Amino acid sequence: MMKKLIIFLFIAIGVSSCYDDYIKDFDFTSTYFTYQTDVRSIVLGEDSTFKLGVVVGGLRENTKDREVSFVIDPTLINPSILYLLKAGNSKAAMTSVSVLQQLPSNYYTLSDDSKFIIKSGNLLGTISIKLNSNFLSDAASFAPNYAIPLRITQTGSIDSILPDKNYTVVAIKYESMLFGNYWHGGVTTRDSAGVYVKPITYYTAIPSNDAQAWALTSSGLNSVTANGVSAKSSSLVPEISLTLNSDGKIIVSEVAGATYKILPDGESTFNKAKLLQNRKIFLSYKYNVGNIWYYAKDTLTFRNRIRDGFSEWQDENPDHYK
Repeated sequence: MMKKLIIFLFIAIGVSSCYDDYIKDFDFTSTYFTYQTDVRSIVLGEDSTFKLGVVVGGLRENTKDREVSFVIDPTLINPSILYLLKAGNSKAAMTSVSVLQQLPSNYYTLSDDSKFIIKSGNLLGTISIKLNSNFLSDAASFAPNYAIPLRITQTGSIDSILPDKNYTVVAIKYESMLFGNYWHGGVTTRDSAGVYVKPITYYTAIPSNDAQAWALTSSGLNSVTANGVSAKSSSLVPEISLTLNSDGKIIVSEVAGATYKILPDGESTFNKAKLLQNRKIFLSYKYNVGNIWYYAKDTLTFRNRIRDGFSEWQDENPDHYK
C-alpha cells in the first residue's frame, strides 16, 4: 500500500510540474519575425496596404505595451535572399525575377518608420505599408522585382531577439482587378457564308470542374488574359486579352500566339460589383476558324482567386458590406 502511495505522489508531482510549465511564462522573452521571406500582392482598385509584424515569445499573456525597433536594411537585398524567395512557398511568383531590388522609398509610406508596438493583450505588433501610384506606374512592379527589407535592432522590455529570425524581406507585386477564376457560360453562333447557324449554348454550371472554368491571369495594370474561347476552356496558351477601362467597359483583343483570331463584336463590360463574390464580366466577341466566323456572348461569374497562396472566394472588407 505504501509503495502505491509513493508512486501516486510522484505521478501527482510530475503532473503538477507539467501543468506549471504550461500555465507559467518562460524565464526569458524574445521577439522575432515569423517569416524571413515572403511575397505579397496588392490588387489594383482595392486596398493598396498590407501589414508586417513581429511577435513576442515566452509569454502566456502580454500585460503591457512593448516596443520593438527596426530599420530598413539594404544589405538584406542580396542573391542569397533571392534564392530563399525562389525556393520558398512563393517560388512560382518569383520565377521571372532575376535580380531583386530594394523597393524605392518614394513608392510607399509606413505607418511607423522605426518601431512596432506590441499592445497589452496581444502577442503581435504590426505596421502598415501603403503603396502609391509610383509603384503601380512602374512596369517592374508587375512581378515581385522589388522588396522591402526590415531588421529588428532593439527590443525595449523584451529580453532578446532571435538571431536567425531578426529580419524579414517581403517582395511585392500587383495583380489586375479582374484576375481570378470564373464560372463560364454563354452562347455562340456560327456564320456560314453569311447564314447564321443554330447557336451553341453552354450553360453556367455552379459548381463545375476546373476544366470548364476560365482562369484570368494578370498581364498588365488593367489587363488580363483568358485561357478559353467560347465553349472551349483550359487552353494551354492565353487566348483572349481583356483590358478594363475606368468606366467598366472592356476591350477584347487577340493575344500573340493564340489559337484563334479574336475581334470585339459589340460592347463588353464589367459590372463593377462592390463585393468580390458578386463580380461578373459580360463579353461580346467573334473568333475565326478557317474561313468561318463564330460570334460569342459569354458571361463570367467570379469563383475565386489565389493570392499569396490563399484562396479568396468572398470579400473580406467589412466596409464593402455597408
